[in-house]
Amino acid sequence: MKRRFNNDPSELLVKWACNCATCGAKLQKGARAYYWPSDKKMYCLTCGEPDFRRFLEEVADEEMLTFRY
Repeated sequence: MKRRFNNDPSELLVKWACNCATCGAKLQKGARAYYWPSDKKMYCLTCGEPDFRRFLEEVADEEMLTFRY
């Protein structure tokens, strides 16, 4: 099971209207988006997807390398 840390990015529901940090698309309250706590920015699903997937892949790799029997 993946451990969570304070600066781990996450997919969430937007609590207040904002704009995507990359493309500027409006993210309405209740929309799904990616949040990166380390830089305190919100990204739309299109812009945030590649980096979020890369993060999840790195976590999976790390868990596999540190797995103990």
